[in-house]
Amino acid sequence: MRRRGYSPDETRVPGTRLVRISQQARREWHARMRELCNSQEAELEAGRRQAQTAAAGKRAAQSPLHVSKRRKVVAQRLQDRDEC
Repeated sequence: MRRRGYSPDETRVPGTRLVRISQQARREWHARMRELCNSQEAELEAGRRQAQTAAAGKRAAQSPLHVSKRRKVVAQRLQDRDEC
């Protein structure tokens, strides 16, 4: 989040690894996150993500390796083994 600029303002103590976030910085960060979530871009991104997830789910379900098809594969292997 920090790399994208979505993190709250941090105060670093020199000479240590200590990072502090003031109450004011936290309030401002929460306000920025609310604005970001309510923006039109966020709605478009959520719709795009949902469509991408649905398409990936359909592709996964069609795969012969999908968990819903494992019984068929195992049954077929047992049947092939019994025939030998």
